[in-house]
Amino acid sequence: MKCTNQTFPANAGLTERRSVLLDCGANVGQSLTAFAQGTTPSLDRIIFDGWDVFSFEPNPKLHHRIEKVMDGLAAEYERTSFELVPAGCWWEDGELTFFEGIATHQAGTFASWRRKRAEPCNRWPTGSGPVVKSDGPSLPVIDFPAWVKAHLTKDDLILMKVDIEGAEYKLIEAMEAAGVMDWIDIFYVEWSTQSLTPPVSRRDVNILIRRLEATYGLQVRKWL
Repeated sequence: MKCTNQTFPANAGLTERRSVLLDCGANVGQSLTAFAQGTTPSLDRIIFDGWDVFSFEPNPKLHHRIEKVMDGLAAEYERTSFELVPAGCWWEDGELTFFEGIATHQAGTFASWRRKRAEPCNRWPTGSGPVVKSDGPSLPVIDFPAWVKAHLTKDDLILMKVDIEGAEYKLIEAMEAAGVMDWIDIFYVEWSTQSLTPPVSRRDVNILIRRLEATYGLQVRKWL
């Protein structure tokens, strides 16, 4: 994977263009820390001063950890707005069953088409096994493309990180249908492939990446 080592500067308020980070699938806030420290997979870094940061995470068990990260960054960057949106990024408003990870409650997904497959992966303490439990609580999801239209503009500088465990493909379709895909400048994605039912090939992912970049002029970068 190419490391771009790009640093996104502070927004000093000298222009009307906002600088925005959308963290879809915030988990415990580790993405914010990685961007602040320049330890993202692409080694990109954000100097958060003056930015607007929105972290989307439906799992209430993780909210206190995200807020702790936000509080630490807010103490360093006083002009930055940090907001936790307690919902999953979806293509309609409502509530869905949240399939929690078997090995740890830090992992989970609304993507029911993922839960029946096993994913050999050293991120799980057991090394392999079912990705998620067969049932779980109902948690909120939002119509993410509609949220983007309501809160942002096409003129904003928008970095978007997506780690939503298999729902990224349908979310991209919904953003394209809503006409907001070209609002995104840098698109960081953790692509689910063999853990899906049916699985998605790496070739299909690469074709999708090339199409997104060619059609919308955005940059797609791998997340994890």
